[in-house]
Amino acid sequence: MARTDLVGREAELRALVRAVEEAFRGEGSAAVVAGDPGIGKTFLLSVLRARVEELGGLVLTGRASEFEERPLGPFVDALEAHLRSLDGDLLDELTAADRVELAALLPSLDVPATPDAPDATGGRRAGTPEQRVDGYAAIRSVLEVLSRRRPLVLVLDDLHWADRSSLELFGYLLRRPGRARVLLVGAYRPRQVDADLAADVARAVYDGTARYVEVQPLDAAQTAELMGVGDGDSVADLHRVTGGNPFYLLTLSGATTRLGGAADGLPPAISQAILAELDRSGPARGFAEAAAVVGDPFGLDLVGWVAEVDDESAYDLIDRLVRRGIVESGDVPRQFAFRHPLVRRAVYDALPPGRRLVLHERCAAGLAELGAPAPDLAGHLEHSARPGDLVAVDVLTEAAALTAGRAPETAVRWLRAALRLLPAAAGREPRLRLVRRLPPLLAALGRPEAALDAAVEALGLASDDESRVELALTCVAIEQGLGRYADAHARLVGTLEGLDGGELAVSVMIAMVMDAFYDRDAGAVGTWTSAAVAEAERLQRPVLSAAAHAAAAFAHALGGETATAQAHLGSALAVLPTLTEEDHVRRLDVLGGITGAELYLDRYDDCIEHAARGLAYARAAGDLWVMPTLGPAYGTALWVAGRVEDSVRHCDAMVEAARAARRPETTAWGLFNLAFAQAVAGRLDEALGHAQESLTLAESRADSVITTWAGAVLSFVECERGRPEAALETLYARCGGPGLDGIPGGWRTYLFDTAVRAHLALGDHASAEAAAARASARAEAVGLPFASALAHRAQAACAHAAGEHARAVEEALAAAADADRAGARVDAARARVLAGRARHALGDEGGAVVLWTEAAEVLDACGSVRFRDEAERELGRVGRRPHRRTTVGSGAAGLAALTAREREIADLVVDRLTNPEIARRTYLSTKTVESHLRNIFRKVGVASRTELARLVDAER
Repeated sequence: MARTDLVGREAELRALVRAVEEAFRGEGSAAVVAGDPGIGKTFLLSVLRARVEELGGLVLTGRASEFEERPLGPFVDALEAHLRSLDGDLLDELTAADRVELAALLPSLDVPATPDAPDATGGRRAGTPEQRVDGYAAIRSVLEVLSRRRPLVLVLDDLHWADRSSLELFGYLLRRPGRARVLLVGAYRPRQVDADLAADVARAVYDGTARYVEVQPLDAAQTAELMGVGDGDSVADLHRVTGGNPFYLLTLSGATTRLGGAADGLPPAISQAILAELDRSGPARGFAEAAAVVGDPFGLDLVGWVAEVDDESAYDLIDRLVRRGIVESGDVPRQFAFRHPLVRRAVYDALPPGRRLVLHERCAAGLAELGAPAPDLAGHLEHSARPGDLVAVDVLTEAAALTAGRAPETAVRWLRAALRLLPAAAGREPRLRLVRRLPPLLAALGRPEAALDAAVEALGLASDDESRVELALTCVAIEQGLGRYADAHARLVGTLEGLDGGELAVSVMIAMVMDAFYDRDAGAVGTWTSAAVAEAERLQRPVLSAAAHAAAAFAHALGGETATAQAHLGSALAVLPTLTEEDHVRRLDVLGGITGAELYLDRYDDCIEHAARGLAYARAAGDLWVMPTLGPAYGTALWVAGRVEDSVRHCDAMVEAARAARRPETTAWGLFNLAFAQAVAGRLDEALGHAQESLTLAESRADSVITTWAGAVLSFVECERGRPEAALETLYARCGGPGLDGIPGGWRTYLFDTAVRAHLALGDHASAEAAAARASARAEAVGLPFASALAHRAQAACAHAAGEHARAVEEALAAAADADRAGARVDAARARVLAGRARHALGDEGGAVVLWTEAAEVLDACGSVRFRDEAERELGRVGRRPHRRTTVGSGAAGLAALTAREREIADLVVDRLTNPEIARRTYLSTKTVESHLRNIFRKVGVASRTELARLVDAER
């Protein structure tokens, strides 16, 4: 008689129990159970479940199914029923924005939302990577809330069959383990798992945030123990035939114990054993075949309808299958499941093609009669609908639209099924309506080649100029993302040649500006901005004029032509109040150009405000990836203005969305911005990894401005890490030699300052002086305060190194004053640290202490920890203790005084959300959030978001 206890898996179970214990201590982590089909993964997890429950924990389990790709299917299975069973208080612990996302992900839940909450997509077009990431963050919040009541283990089985959105969400949770009492457990077959998920797992294991447990075949002794017999020839034969696979062993022995996972490419003997067991159930085989088509798990009533039997017969047939161990009762009344996926696979594969088609057809008809939503019908229609069935085309199209936001891969499959069903006589327009939906979905899935093919196909079907230009610009955006700048340029030129002026021509000209920007062709940038402005002014269309002037402002700012850029920016800003929300959603390039210009013209507060608006419109349009200036400009302006942690959080989210979209160019762009912010924050190890990854990604594509900036940021990080030789080598190789000709606008002086510090660290004063002179010349050319500040700081560093301390004080204080004028708080404080060193060298200890104290306070408030520590070390050297405005004790006491709304906002600060992001989550205005934060700071006794986050985190 076969045994049902755990055999040969003691070490694996111990590893999983250790992971559970660590997670239950609040060290949120993950475990991955990998092994071949039938090896015993599922049974091991069932034993783990019992152990977790003994420890007082909650286990929620979901499983992917082989023949159906339900959007987020394993997560829905694991969470939906449990959340439905809870009181509403738990869901009330979620933020308003999380409740909105949860309502979209789990529509069967009656999720409470605020009265003024937007629709479930937040007004955004479905399918954007950022939308999916917002949903994933909401699931993470749900897990954290659940774990406050009981420690939680979330088990997701058979991930090798999971849909794309489930894999993305699992990877997201792996990368963000959090501080909750949650253990994330995934099980899959390593030879079939998605490559990106395997990479996420490998990274988590390397980082020490996940355990990898590989389940091996049983040896001969364990085989005998499992079978409950002594060693002998029969056991040896079984072990040889089955390779020590527990499920195969038990199936061949006639046992029906529920073990292991599903098989793929079943050995004939195993398949025959399963079907023989099914045949012994008599007339129930047809019922099992209907169930295999309906799904797993399946509803009894629908299977009865598909199998064409009455209720009494259905009850008898399901009883037969349960007695034979083919199926088992589910957790929900009138729901059943196959013993495990292997059984369903054997039954489904054995179906003759004609009968399989008929069963899918009946299933679709039954679901339609029940009023099921389009996605429930679509999976059956794609297997059974007849060519020319326009009703099926409409259902598949509707299903694709409903699932695009959360499961774009499934939406693509259903759109292609609809295209196959379209009759040839339908004409070009119906086909165009379907094909043009594919490029953004495929791009969001990180399949740019397929997206480009679909866009080119749609372009060939388009018959009007507006569609042709829109689709041509889509092709261009994808080609640029692939690094095919020459192809993009040729397409733009060809498209423009086919137009005789007008609004469409202006759109193409503005695209030509970005084309020239990627190519670092300043002359072409100027040519196309002038042409776009002239045509827009001729047409007298305000939104076009704003877009053209914004593009011109950005282009001239990049070229260091400050006066011209400011004039164009003024023209664009003058039109801005007249534009409607619809104008902005349709023309993202208006605020995209404005924010890009403001970043390069030292208008950081304006840049932050306009970029936040632009990002909101980009979400509404679903075109975040089309306007790449918005996110990077916002992130950079934040840290320059002294909101360093806000910048890190924003850039991190930007990278996450780019990874979800699988867009290497956009990911590289986000990574170097994230690295820059992390370096300013003082998180140099993280910054180094992200800068190196950015440069590697950029170098794998065609050379572009992204490669230049990735190299620039890496050199800055290397300089901060004390590796000046590496910094200079990268800087000059990637950014145009000692003249740094590849770095645009006044930002060139930032890298000259880096070069000065690196040369001085190597004792090369002559090269440092030369770099400082170039910084001064560039600052004079652009005439901007931040560039002037950096040039003065470079001169101050050289003077201080040369022993000219009086000149160093003068230059450093001039740098601080210019940085203050620009609103660059971090760099103003850094200049004061340098001025303090020079003053101390002159014997003015009191003056130095004043400068260092002021700098330390500002840098602490900004969240620039490493630069703050530099200032505090200087104070320590002269025997002065740094003065911190708050202590953890007083702050923690003040937390109790916060209102519920204030506490929600404080928690969101800990979760690294920016003020605009908090405003969106809570459905407040940004100014209201700022007012709340001022009250929180006063009550708690802190002066910065960083200090508040420390206090709240300590209390947790």
